[in-house]
Amino acid sequence: MSLNDPPPPLDLPSAVEKYCMERGEVVEISPSYYQWFAAMGDEVMTALIRLLVRNRADDINHLVFKRGGNEADMLNMVHTWLRLVARCYIQFGPDESLVFFKPVGPAPTNEEVENIQARIASTDALIKPVIVDVLGDMKKEL
Repeated sequence: MSLNDPPPPLDLPSAVEKYCMERGEVVEISPSYYQWFAAMGDEVMTALIRLLVRNRADDINHLVFKRGGNEADMLNMVHTWLRLVARCYIQFGPDESLVFFKPVGPAPTNEEVENIQARIASTDALIKPVIVDVLGDMKKEL
């Protein structure tokens, strides 16, 4: 492997779990959390997406302006973050910053996974306007 070779794919949940276990940052999770996420209404989902985009705005800017990413790439990025929230790897601190945890408890059932995936897939119409609003607001703050 040379320095010019791409890095091996990162298993983000495993990396987060390892990081959090080393620091004792764990959170109890139950099926009710998975069910809550899958049933989340658009208003709450939009607020969640807004928090994620605000926290990860630099990643979006890098994706679009440095790597030439397109709308599908942005949707994929936000979907990844939503999957991490759905599995409780990401939560928000008191200052609305991202906080990583290792979830402890039962994994979601196949039905819960399907419901979570369907909910995340249904967010596409919410994501683009949030990205435009958040990045526009951040530009005004500069």
